[in-house]
Amino acid sequence: MIYNGPGIPENLMPHLFEPFVTSKATGTGLGLALVAKVVSDHGGVIECERLRGQTVFRMLFPIRKERD
Repeated sequence: MIYNGPGIPENLMPHLFEPFVTSKATGTGLGLALVAKVVSDHGGVIECERLRGQTVFRMLFPIRKERD
């Protein structure tokens, strides 16, 4: 198992993709909000969940067929 951080506090999970939400003393809380905006602008969604002791981020994008 790779461990590289303390994980996301449970109380931040519902607000994770909102601007200015951070658990870091020097953080701005803009990183995940910007990621969510870019993903949304491309028709996708981003999700986060805790899974077997890990934090898992999932990005889903629509598949578009090219025009003839």
